[in-house]
Amino acid sequence: MRISIVNKENKQSRQVGFWKYHVLLQKFLTVPGAILLALAGLLFSLIIGVYGSSTGIILLGAIIGIPVVAACMIDMRFGVMFLVTISYFILELKKMVDIPFGVFLDAGILLLFVALLFRQAEEHDWTFADNPISWWILAWILLNILQVINPVAESREAWMYTVRGMAGTIVFYYVILYTLSDFSYLIRLLKLVMGLSFLAGLYSMYQEYFGLPPWEHRWMMSDIETYKLIYQAGRIRLFSFLSDPTTFGIMMAYMVVLCFTLFFGPWKRSTKALLLLGGFVMLLGCFWSGTRTAYIVIPAGVLFVTLLAIAKRQWKIVMLSGGMMLGGLFLINIPTSNNTLYRFQTAFQPSEDRSYQVRLNTQARIKSIVQQHPFGGGLGSCGAWGKRFSPYTVFADIEPDSGYVRVAVELGWVGLIVYMVMLFTAMMMSIKHVMRSRDPAIVNLYMGLAGVIFSLLVANYGQEAIILLPNSIVFYIILAIVVRLKDFDPGYIRNS
Repeated sequence: MRISIVNKENKQSRQVGFWKYHVLLQKFLTVPGAILLALAGLLFSLIIGVYGSSTGIILLGAIIGIPVVAACMIDMRFGVMFLVTISYFILELKKMVDIPFGVFLDAGILLLFVALLFRQAEEHDWTFADNPISWWILAWILLNILQVINPVAESREAWMYTVRGMAGTIVFYYVILYTLSDFSYLIRLLKLVMGLSFLAGLYSMYQEYFGLPPWEHRWMMSDIETYKLIYQAGRIRLFSFLSDPTTFGIMMAYMVVLCFTLFFGPWKRSTKALLLLGGFVMLLGCFWSGTRTAYIVIPAGVLFVTLLAIAKRQWKIVMLSGGMMLGGLFLINIPTSNNTLYRFQTAFQPSEDRSYQVRLNTQARIKSIVQQHPFGGGLGSCGAWGKRFSPYTVFADIEPDSGYVRVAVELGWVGLIVYMVMLFTAMMMSIKHVMRSRDPAIVNLYMGLAGVIFSLLVANYGQEAIILLPNSIVFYIILAIVVRLKDFDPGYIRNS
């Protein structure tokens, strides 16, 4: 009996091919398949033993990555959601193993964009990208590419390192926009972003009550500047599984604004309960991050949403936001010896905030430099990249402690105008769609999205908020949703 089964397997293997039969059809559940798996395991162990764990991780990534890449190219929606998920966790992986995982994210975005171009080669339909936001994003990308020939720039290598963050990943916006063809997928993508952000807030609770895991503690202690950034006023500023407390705090802040706004939408009670829970957890995470910019973002975002609510006559939002403002005033003025609360209070007292005074001094110092260089000093000419690639220039000594400062210094006042018009267009379009939408759910979603955009614009004044992962990915998702969401409202006023 056993011999006949083996003979049958051999016959089928010859008919369809050895690898296809044992790997694809039988999924290694045969004797030759089991031998192949055992040999692969031994080879994998040998490689790790000889070349170290880093090589093993790269090899494992390749084994998993190749089929994942194929799946992303075939199903772009899966690819978008996979890369969004990866963008949240690659920074935690980098704390474990010093491998530039960000390159893999960039490669994934590039592959999806290539897949989009291949599809458009057949479909010849770019109408999905025919809107003001898309055109200004394209202008921003082209301006950054042209910076490679900036005659003032001292280093082309710095351009290669910097263009990825400034304009490279923004092509992901077009990929996301292309995939948003139905409302159910749009909601799934938004839920994914909010769910991952909520998970980041939950993990910060673990850090607060149980301490940092060994790899995070080792990462914090590995560099004096990182240690000084995280350990302040006798406590650790929490960062969850993101890159630093600033990125984490800003994300928690604008997600609190989003949860606050969506709570008043026409959603199920269970959904509202989750929004309330998520908002509370992320509010705690925001406080624990110790990020003063994030403390400003929440009241600014809530106030902006309140103005939209007044325009749309949604008085419940107005009443609750008024109560929140009173509570905030109480927290700002209450005497305290708590370091976290004291740091929160100083965010609203600029004269006592040394970092704010440093920003004002930087802005005053760069005015003449920006005026004299309409196209700036080139990408990567200031901050850490400037010190590394062009240390003797006037730009290298400027610390870009603001997203707008970096743009002004590196791309000049011409670049700053293009950048500000792009952001203004995004803000204007979100407000326009709030006012023209009629479906209650879509109105509520637009109000929340507009609140997030405004919050990030405010945060970008105090930090480089918009280009930091995964905030940059979230920002592109929000922009794409702002463009597409109106198409699912049959009552939307298209001409007025």
